[in-house]
Parts: sequence; structure tokens; C-alpha cells
Amino acid sequence: MSYTITSSTGTSYTVEDGTINNAFSLKLVGKNVTNYGQVFAENSLRHLENFASPTAPTPNTTLVGQIWYDTTEKVLRVYKDSTAQWVRTAPVVQATPPADGATAGAMYFDTTDDKLKLHDGVSYKDSSYAGEVSNEYNSFGNLNTPSAYGTKLRNIFLTDNGNVPRAVSAIMYVNDGESSTTRPGGETVMAIFSDHATFTAKDTAGSSHGDIHNWYDQLAESDGIGIEIKPGMNLRQEYSNTSIALADRAYRADGVTGNLVIGASNVGITSIVTTSSDIIPDAGDTFDLGSSTNRWQNVYVNGILSLGQTGGTAEVRATSANVTTKIGTTAYPITTSNIGDATVNTIRVTNYQGGAGNINIGNVIASGAISSTTLTLSGGAAITGNIDGTIFKGTTAILTGNGSFGSITNSGTTTLNGSVILGDAAADNITFNGDINSHLLPDATTTYNLGSSSRYWNNLYVNTINASGNMTFAGKLRLTDVTNPANTTDTTAPLYLDGGAVIEKKLYVGEDVTTTGNFAGVNGSLSGTLQVTGVTDLNGRTDLNGDVNLGNAASDTITFNGVVDSHIIPNANATLNLGSASARFGTFHGEATSAQYADLAEIYSSDADYEPGTVVKLGGSAEVTQTTSFNDPEVFGVVSTNPAYLMNAEAEGVAVALTGRVPVKVEGRIKKGERLVSGNKPGYAKALMSNDYDMRSIIGRALEDKETFDDDVVEVVIGVK
Repeated sequence: MSYTITSSTGTSYTVEDGTINNAFSLKLVGKNVTNYGQVFAENSLRHLENFASPTAPTPNTTLVGQIWYDTTEKVLRVYKDSTAQWVRTAPVVQATPPADGATAGAMYFDTTDDKLKLHDGVSYKDSSYAGEVSNEYNSFGNLNTPSAYGTKLRNIFLTDNGNVPRAVSAIMYVNDGESSTTRPGGETVMAIFSDHATFTAKDTAGSSHGDIHNWYDQLAESDGIGIEIKPGMNLRQEYSNTSIALADRAYRADGVTGNLVIGASNVGITSIVTTSSDIIPDAGDTFDLGSSTNRWQNVYVNGILSLGQTGGTAEVRATSANVTTKIGTTAYPITTSNIGDATVNTIRVTNYQGGAGNINIGNVIASGAISSTTLTLSGGAAITGNIDGTIFKGTTAILTGNGSFGSITNSGTTTLNGSVILGDAAADNITFNGDINSHLLPDATTTYNLGSSSRYWNNLYVNTINASGNMTFAGKLRLTDVTNPANTTDTTAPLYLDGGAVIEKKLYVGEDVTTTGNFAGVNGSLSGTLQVTGVTDLNGRTDLNGDVNLGNAASDTITFNGVVDSHIIPNANATLNLGSASARFGTFHGEATSAQYADLAEIYSSDADYEPGTVVKLGGSAEVTQTTSFNDPEVFGVVSTNPAYLMNAEAEGVAVALTGRVPVKVEGRIKKGERLVSGNKPGYAKALMSNDYDMRSIIGRALEDKETFDDDVVEVVIGVK
């Protein structure tokens, strides 16, 4: 008989009679099992070594509290639950977090920064740090209900432009209710202390207490510390209105009174801050206002801004090629400009009166008049006013001289009289954005081409094509008229050929092919593919080589009116069928038949869908049901795996083998030749052994040995008592 055991948690487990239960890491021996001493010895050995192995035990049932010694990490582990699984009882020492066991309370010693890390249920955190960050303020709505709030000290490695990591100390304000991409974990850098020479932080991530963060965007904010880190203390810019950095106090006073010495003169400080007199250098062409790196923001002048002196050269220019420099804006234009020479990318004017010099302009955007001796454009010209000069004259832009233009845009009508040459064939493109409302006529017949042998137009849309010569199509010819011709002499058909036609490639015909003459190829050979979507009558001999598909399985019917004078052989063994479960042939007439499998079976209705090899008896809510007791005299047969012959095949139910060889589910040890009866397990067979013999209970005889107590499948000959 089986027995039941109960775990500490109250869960019950049943061990069947004559079996060894392998559901756990230790084997549970049932009653009447022989040679159980070896099993007990193995269980004792597993206890002594705590299942020491580089991999965790993987039984079907793992018990909470089970112990395993991990020989890879050399640490003892306990099975906590199905989520955390095997957790360590002691921290490991390594450079990276453990790959598993990441649950609240887990820990490891990080050899990269020599710190103990604890898992808070989300990630590993330093076990200690300078400052305090708490979750007790999560009810303050005006603080965005933070779960982490406070200040702490961080060591940050900022990479400079030379890719050198610079170690600095940072005081951090922490509020995870204000987290963003620039504030990981809601941390704001309030101050940075550096002992390095001034350096510029690079836009790259760096290490910070085991975390990898990029602080560049936060430093570069308008209120941030800035990406230039100086020796000493560096504060956020937003603090500048309320405090002065301690480093500044070494060289800057909060208030200054008295005089400053400028040159050889004493000048009152109030004259510099609010001056009512001129500020003049004591030497010409010597001193600068600002520098190439430190510039004044805006200059406000009410009078004249004079540049240069007699015999000299002055410039108004950008500091580099990629800097946008404007003189005037759309809202505040320059009213009058008199320029000797000007080189600009774009000039936007209301009214321009040029001097004697040249104007070299990338683009002209003008709403008024432009007057100049020479006007050379390398960009575009969009002009709604007048252009007077050697090149242009008049509101309609009449060209009277010579000029070179990148682009001319005229919002009115452009009339070009005389011979007109548009573009350079080797380099220029000509674009027609508008519609053409006139004929295009060549000045000589059969002389000029539309396109060339290497340049084709994409699509041609015309009403009628009248061609006096040949027409060659390198691409496709499509006729969209879907009218069917009335007969073979209908000249109104979409395509009518007075002469013959030669087709070198495939011809696909969507409807019937009708011919009053010979159809060349009917009695010949087709080396390609013939696709016919209608009805095909093949009279006479037809040879089809290659793969042949006859009909659509869902809708077509194939009729053989002649007799078959060759073998019909499938292309793979035991793969293709003649007929199906729902569509069968009638009577089979043949010399002989043979079957691959070895049992005779019949369909019987069952109270469940039993798998092959299941032992069944007559009874239950249907015709058959699985056996449930040992040595049952009501046993009837075994569910067949692949019957050689199946009777009553169209019925619903399971195929029960009545005689022949079939695989059978068995329990316990079995010797070849032993008589098998129903077992204790539902649907299983078992050796009769020395029990009372009842011919009615015999299922069959075993054809192979089974040495283990585990459940398995063996080959059995059915019906032999």
C-alpha cells in the first residue's frame, strides 16, 4: 500500500507501493521496494555534502529552506521562494553584482571601490555614504512626494577633453520626485570641489559610486555649474544672486569705493559704473574691448559708429566661417546703406543705392529697387522691385548685357525673344514647375530626339501617337483598354497586328486562347512554365517534364478518362496518403497488401482522451475507461499507437488494440516474457509476479526487460495469455 508524508508547511506527498519517488532532491522509497539500501546510502551522502555542485539542484519539487553548497562561489545557499530562488547565506567578494539571488537583503563586497553593497529590492546600493537620504518625507506634496529625499556627498569622475578622468567631490541635493534625464535619481549637483587645474568636462558618462551617469547636460544648464571646472569650489549659477563663491572672495570685494588708476590718471569708480564722460585709450590701435574668447554681449550706440582711419582698412565680419552675423533684421532693417565693397551671403533690402564698388551676394531678397554697376549672384535672386544697371533693367527683368546667375526667380511674366539657350548640357539641370500651354515643335523633321539611348523619360501620357518610323520599347508596354475583340478579324481590338508576332519570353493568357489557324507549339515541347487558369483539354500524348501541379485542392476536379500504364510512386516513404479521413476511395482491387505496423485495433468511445499505451477496460460513462486497480479481470485492451489495421475508423473515440504488438505504459520491474496485468496506477500495466493467476486479467506478454522502478513504456504482445 502507498503511504503519505507531510512537510513542515503542511503539504502532503504520497509515495506509491513498490516505487521510488524522484520528485525531490532525495529519493523517497515506497513499500515493497527491493535493494533500497543503496538509495538510503545515496540520500545520506547528499545530506552530508549539502548537494555540493556548481549548479543548483533541479528536482520537480524544490522545498523552501532546502540547502545547497555552491562549489563555484564556495558559498552555502538556501532556497527562499520561486522568485528569489537560491539566496546566499554569506556575501561574495567580486567586482560585479552577482548574476542571481538579487533579492532584498542580498549583499556582496565590491572590489572595484572596496564597499559593501546591499540590495533594497530594486538594485544594489552602498551600505553607507556621507549625508542622509530618507523616505519619511513621501507625504509632502509640495516636494513631489519623494521616496528618497535629502543630501549626500558623491565622488564623481568627470572626463576632460583629453579623455582623462578627473576625480572631484560633489554635494548633491536628492529628490527622486524630480527625476529627469539630466537628474538621475532626482540628484542635483549643488557644488563641485576640485583640486585639478581648470579643465572642461566632456559630454560622456563616467563612474560615480558604482553608478554610470553623464552629468554633462546638468552642468551645461543655464543655471548649472558650467562645464569649465576650476580649482576649489564651483557653485551653480542660480546661486550667484544670493551668494558669492568663497573662492571669489580672495580677489573680489562686495563693494568698492575710491579711485581706480587707469593709465596715469586716478578715475573715480562711479565714473566707470555710470559715466558722463568719454572713455578714450591713451594710445591708438593698441587696446581692445573684449577678446576673441571673452566678448561684450551688446553695444548700444545712438550716434555714428566709425570704423578705420585714413589710409587704413576696417572690417565688419564674423569671428569665424560658421558664425551667423547680421546687419539689421527683418523687424529692424537698415534704412540707408552706402557701401564701397561688400561680400555677403544674403542681402535683404528695401531700397539699395550702390556705390562705385562691386557687390558679391550669395542671395538677394529685395522688395524695393536695386541699383548697381555690376551685380554678380552666386546664389538665388527673388526680386519684386526694379533692378537697374548693366545686367538688368525694367520691372520685367529684361537682360541687355552679360551676366552669370546661380538662380533667377521672377514672380511676373518672363519673355525671351531671339534664340534662347537654356543651360549647359554637361553641367546644368532645367526644371519646368509650371504647365506648358503651347506646342513643342522641332525646327527640322526627324532630326532631334526626346531622351537618348541612355536617358529615358519615365512615363509618356499622350492621346495619339503617329510614328512614321520604328518604335522600340526597352521597358514595358501596357494597354489599359480591357475590351475583348469580337472575333479574329476585329480591327478595333486594343492590340491588332496585321503581320505575325514573335514572342521570345513567356506568354501569360488570362482568358481563352482562340485561333482559326495552327497554334505553333501545341504539338511541340514547352521548356518553360505553362500556366492555364481556364479549362484545359489535352488530346493525344502530352509529356510534362519537371514539377507538375494539377488543379487547386480547394476548388478543382481532375478526371482521368484513360488508363494508367505506369507505377504511381510517392516522392517520400510513409508520408503521402491515398484519400483522407473525410474523402475515401471506394473498393480497392489488388493482388496483396502489407502494413508497416503490427496490431489490429478498433475504435471505441471513451470517457476521456487517453494517450497511446493506456490500459483500458469496458465500463465508465462510455464504452471504455482506463483501469484503476491491480489485476483487474475486466481489462479489455491497450490504446494503440499506430494500428496496422483500424476497424470502425470513422467512429469517435480511441483505437483499442485487440491483438498484435503495441507499446504499453508499465510500472515497476518487468522481465521479458512475464504476463502483464493492470497496475495500481490508472491506465498502467504491471508484472503479475507471484500473484494469483486469472486468465481474464492477463493483458499480454512482455517482449523486453525493464530493470528500473520508474514508470516507462515497453513493447507487449496483446492477446497472448
